[in-house]
Amino acid sequence: MSEVGTAPPRLSGLARASGLTAVAGAAGRGAGLLAGLAGAAALGPAGYGAFAFLATSAVLVSACGVLGFGPLLTRAMAADPETRTARLAAAVLIVSTGLTLGAGLVLVAGAWLTGVAVLHGTAAPAVLVWALGTSGATILTAVFTGHRLFGAAALLTVARAVLAGTAALGAAVGTGNPSLAALAAGGAEVLLALAGLGWLRRTGRVAPVPVRLLRVVVAGLARPALAAGVASLAIQGALWLTQNLLLSGPGGLADNGAFALAGRLSLVVSMLPLALGGAAVPYLSRVAEPARGHALARQITAWGLVLAVPVAALLAGLAPAVNRWFGPGYAGYAPTTTLMAVTGVAVAANSVLGSVAVGLGTIRDWIVSDLLLAVVLAGAALMLVPRYGSQGAALAHLAGYGASAACLAVRLRLKEAAACGS
Repeated sequence: MSEVGTAPPRLSGLARASGLTAVAGAAGRGAGLLAGLAGAAALGPAGYGAFAFLATSAVLVSACGVLGFGPLLTRAMAADPETRTARLAAAVLIVSTGLTLGAGLVLVAGAWLTGVAVLHGTAAPAVLVWALGTSGATILTAVFTGHRLFGAAALLTVARAVLAGTAALGAAVGTGNPSLAALAAGGAEVLLALAGLGWLRRTGRVAPVPVRLLRVVVAGLARPALAAGVASLAIQGALWLTQNLLLSGPGGLADNGAFALAGRLSLVVSMLPLALGGAAVPYLSRVAEPARGHALARQITAWGLVLAVPVAALLAGLAPAVNRWFGPGYAGYAPTTTLMAVTGVAVAANSVLGSVAVGLGTIRDWIVSDLLLAVVLAGAALMLVPRYGSQGAALAHLAGYGASAACLAVRLRLKEAAACGS
């Protein structure tokens, strides 16, 4: 077996190997973006506001199941791909699904007991189904990436975006019901997760694991995953809080729908940097020499910003025309779209730097930055959303993601200086 780390990958090698991931990831996000934008036009601001709240609720529930297992599983499998990875993957999938199901049932029960208006009827079960599909697909993507099966990970990304987006759009156009659109998207995600799991099982990359061994198999990832999961849950909780503040304001569902549209549009800014950062994790984890790893990380971060900034400038400049295209209900929210375009750069930087931190093994820095993001976002939302509505929500996101990215940049720079000086 060759020595790991003796020949660290160059940026050109990373670019070639991750090209499929980046292109397919961008294609998948692009397909999801188009479906989401079409759904926004079909449902209108109020209907899309309800759908967006259900989507955020599903992500919050899935975060309870995924915790921080995804990137940690990718790193563990990439660093030592020949050791118990099949059972490890199966154990993480079982634990994640159980946690997601439990959190979803708590949400459903809470919605029925408290009478949350947006979660009435079929909305709460739709959130549960969507969360199960999301958590399963997230862990499967981590397994594919850890095995360096970038083509399979890319295919899953594209399939999720196309099928879930198409299902949601069809339900939105056919029924005009946000809850049924969410249920359709969740059902598509569940079917895709089951298909991906079946393929991994047939190829021997996921093996049955006895229930009594679950704790032993997952023990190596449990502590950092729980710590990272707290940060992830804090972020999703802050996002959920922001939308609740919008829903309780004078604009209500319409404000939330316009903000959701702006957030969806801002994905064009960060889609390529997100794909680049995700593909970088298994490569950086194989670099044994810290100074070389940090040098490669610097180049990856720079390329992430190069990809994001021009797109953000274009979206910000076209925001008034873009919003008008979606109908008169969105026309007055162009400033929100402009602010979210700028926020997209901060999201891209934070994502790339977070992936770099995981790849270099500085998990604590990633967790701290996520906690900072959640605290700043929640605090800014409490101050800004009641007064400025959707624009306040955009500013809160900019503050949160900007603070997190700055924290990661400083911490990684200090680690690089220490590595070079040692």
